[in-house]
Amino acid sequence: MAIRSLPEPDLLRKLIEYRPETGELIWRPRTPEMFVEGRRAREHVCAAWNTKNAGKPAFNHMHGKHHLAGTLLGAVHLAHRVAWAVHYGVSAFGVIDHIDGDGTNNRITNLRLASKEINQQNAHQRHDCSSGVTGVHWHVNRRWGNPHWVARIQCGKRRIFLGSFETFDEAVAARRAAEKKYGFGPTHGKLRHGK
Repeated sequence: MAIRSLPEPDLLRKLIEYRPETGELIWRPRTPEMFVEGRRAREHVCAAWNTKNAGKPAFNHMHGKHHLAGTLLGAVHLAHRVAWAVHYGVSAFGVIDHIDGDGTNNRITNLRLASKEINQQNAHQRHDCSSGVTGVHWHVNRRWGNPHWVARIQCGKRRIFLGSFETFDEAVAARRAAEKKYGFGPTHGKLRHGK
């Protein structure tokens, strides 16, 4: 199921409790008028739903590899976006960044509105990083045949060449200095938790 825009925050607050100190989302008990009359009476459907779900964790399934999500009103929603809307009473437009880089940590102190660029500057190491350090790789110049370490950094759409180096450590030092200079987050380029 595709992710869709969130229901209004007022409706979310009726359906879900958010615990900002832990980041948990909990299903609130529902009332019969929240259900459609069908083959079974609303009261029966409501009682069954409350027995199964009320007071239990909501939005606690992995979506992709790094974020929690859940289904509400027939659509999948990301837990951090639901948490933001319930806590602040408004839906976030744009990117919500997990400050510590852990997409499952939805404590309100770990969530911030950010640009795509800031979010990328806080990103973990990609799985295809062969050197073990983001932005540093071994390069063999095919024309001249002199192998060397290369360091680069990307800021927004701008890719910046930091230099060629004889040693890995020199290339890493250049990359780390550039991360500091351009305000990259402390989790940028680090391995994800448990990896």
